[in-house]
Amino acid sequence: MGKGSGSGRLIRGLLFATALGGSAAACSASGTADATATQVARTRAEQDRQVATQAGLPADVADLLALAASAGVATFTADYELGTAGRSHVAQRPPKRVVEVATSDGTVSRFVATAAGSFSCRRSAGR
Repeated sequence: MGKGSGSGRLIRGLLFATALGGSAAACSASGTADATATQVARTRAEQDRQVATQAGLPADVADLLALAASAGVATFTADYELGTAGRSHVAQRPPKRVVEVATSDGTVSRFVATAAGSFSCRRSAGR
């Protein structure tokens, strides 16, 4: 998979977006810091909802934007089919998050972020 391949860009985009989303919450480990991150996420969600409403967007779109703004402190798992490119699994329980992407050629990439740091690895097809 070359640097310019579509599936490579997709994988890097998924890893970056997931790592970036809620990175402030991922850096906290204490109860006070977690509570602060949760309050920041709530404030940000409400701000996004207000901006969407002021822009004349429908209420369901405003709610979706608010939900996305608070995703950094949410606990969830999600699996995505990436069409012919492969599949992705995302799991988050702040401050921990994992993204695993398996491409159709058998390559598996994993990104793990914890309060202690972030780590990534890649297993090529056939290894």
